[in-house]
Amino acid sequence: MTQLTMLAWSLVGCAVPSDIATGTSSPSNLSRTETRLHWIVDKLNSTEQLRGEDLAPELDTASFSPEDAERLLTYLNSVIRPQGPFVVVRFQRLPGGDDGLVALLRSRWGILTDLTFTSSTDGKVASWFFAASESIPPPATSFEEIKRRLKEISPETSLLVQRSRSGRQLTDVGLHSAEVKPMSSIFKLYVLGAVAAQVGDGTLSWKDQVVVSDDKKSPGTGTLRDTPAGTHISVHDAAKAMIGTSDNTAANILMDLVGEKALTRAVEDLGHHDPKLLSPFLSPHDMFGLTAGRNTDVAASWATSDQETKRAIIASLGEEHVEPSAMASDRAFWTQGLDWFASVEDISQAFRKLRLMVSKDPKLGEVLESTINGPAIDQLAFLSSKSGSAPGVQSTALMAELKDGTVVTAVAQVVLRDGVEMLDLRRDEISSLVADALRIASRRTSGG
Repeated sequence: MTQLTMLAWSLVGCAVPSDIATGTSSPSNLSRTETRLHWIVDKLNSTEQLRGEDLAPELDTASFSPEDAERLLTYLNSVIRPQGPFVVVRFQRLPGGDDGLVALLRSRWGILTDLTFTSSTDGKVASWFFAASESIPPPATSFEEIKRRLKEISPETSLLVQRSRSGRQLTDVGLHSAEVKPMSSIFKLYVLGAVAAQVGDGTLSWKDQVVVSDDKKSPGTGTLRDTPAGTHISVHDAAKAMIGTSDNTAANILMDLVGEKALTRAVEDLGHHDPKLLSPFLSPHDMFGLTAGRNTDVAASWATSDQETKRAIIASLGEEHVEPSAMASDRAFWTQGLDWFASVEDISQAFRKLRLMVSKDPKLGEVLESTINGPAIDQLAFLSSKSGSAPGVQSTALMAELKDGTVVTAVAQVVLRDGVEMLDLRRDEISSLVADALRIASRRTSGG
């Protein structure tokens, strides 16, 4: 049976063995098979059509004839890649000592697919096929399970789950909750706070128009960077893009609009325990310039530089445009002090204070309200979410308000210093566990 026949057959009926053993790789050291999984997912998520030379060097020639390789390439480009991008929900080793993995992938439409591959003795791909998955990631059933599973991903994990109502606050889980860690794109909550404050005092209106310019375009998440320079967009729509799709270009525009003083004030007003950690307040443009631009050698001294030196470094960046291809994914730069830093307590506090502001500004609620399919929660009145990711960083925050007025927050920060590719394979699992924490806490409140 050729590899292509195996692939096509598996799509219509091949079930994954139920006795697959769970992988137990070290968080700081990817195994060969995990590195191969990372390579496969990277190819599936490529924004460009795959070419023969992208695959051929990594395929075992004893298993894949040239014709098989060509048919596989066509199949990936025409059937599989259009469903992406994919995230890895979980992965497990194959039974029987085979050098391979089965990974549960989730497509952009939420469809679950089992990817199975094996490797030859020299590390080449010996088989590679897909199956419509009937497996569903097992939800966590207790806070202890959630903590255990997060710490298995990385011992450097913080988790905070809280409930509050009528001025009373209860902490269900507090794991290293005061420790400062990188939060990546969750910093955009503070940008939103600055915008909302200026709307509140009349300096801005949600209807005001801002302009997309080339110097504000940043790679990474979001689609505003693809709009022509000169495009007008309302402050409200820019804020929705910044929170809803974590649009980096929208964040650049809004940060420039409100100014650093307003950002600093928002960090204070939203309850950050040490606002100096976010001073100077880096924009996505600054961050990409420091981590992927021409100034990475200067950025190496960022963590030990004083405020004046940091501001001089930022000023030296100018309007440099960073190509997405220059963004490294295999090296953590948060260890050099290059990220936005807070604790899960800070993030939870910021979310709660923003929610309080909604009572005076319903338009802010439209920005905050999540459009994702969240956890199944009885009596849910409002759900908001924000996450952030960078090499070696995954931060996830959820806030729910129940119909009785109870506000529930669940926030996690998971970081790795080495072997950061492994975290790319577990991001969806982390988010699912945080959603489980929110669900469990909400049921405690509602008596479920």
